[in-house]
Amino acid sequence: MQLDNCTSRQTSLTNERETLKKSKTAIEATSRSLTTERDNLQRELRSCNLQKNSLTQERDGLKRSNTAIEAQSRTLSLEKNQLTRTLSTCTSEKNALTKEKDEQAMKFNDFAQFAVQQKWLYYSGSFYFISTTKKNWISSRYDCKRNGADLVIINSREEELFTRNFKKKAWIGLHDRIREGNWQWVDGTALSESYWKSGAPNHYMGRNEDCAEIQKFDSEESWNDAACENENYWICEKIFNFNG
Repeated sequence: MQLDNCTSRQTSLTNERETLKKSKTAIEATSRSLTTERDNLQRELRSCNLQKNSLTQERDGLKRSNTAIEAQSRTLSLEKNQLTRTLSTCTSEKNALTKEKDEQAMKFNDFAQFAVQQKWLYYSGSFYFISTTKKNWISSRYDCKRNGADLVIINSREEELFTRNFKKKAWIGLHDRIREGNWQWVDGTALSESYWKSGAPNHYMGRNEDCAEIQKFDSEESWNDAACENENYWICEKIFNFNG
């Protein structure tokens, strides 16, 4: 009886041992599998963290770049608007200047035709007329203005030489009629470069000589002050300015 119990117990323990062995084998297999899976997940986690860090840095870099680009875009937008307004103003001014230039060109052509008929001479941007009769200074100026011109204003040594080439004693657009000794041109500008003959202006013998004339032809010092009531030939000048 005891033997049978012992044998039965041995058999049971043997079966339990085999079961435990099988269970152990399964557990060890599962453990190895879980270990492998854990290691794989850890590698994937490390890779994921590296990618996440890289993407975070790239994102932050893009944010900074976008902020800079947005600021630059706002600046460029302001500049564009300013340039657009400036261009619009420039275009309007250009169109106005073009219109003015075209009008000047038409006036130039019209006056050129008149000038040819009346024997006006063209020189360095102006038309000049030397009279064939004599008048006092005021009447001479009136005759110039009647033709859209004025008594000549001499601005350079070259122009002074040009006016002397007419070889006539003639009125020019210079006077001190407004204030004694304050010589100015008919356009109101003050005299800066002069070609007075020696001793002039001098109000010769106490006479009131408030108007300027070309007196000498063979010298750069060709101007003289004379009484405006005297009668002289005169030189008219019609200026055309195409700089606009």
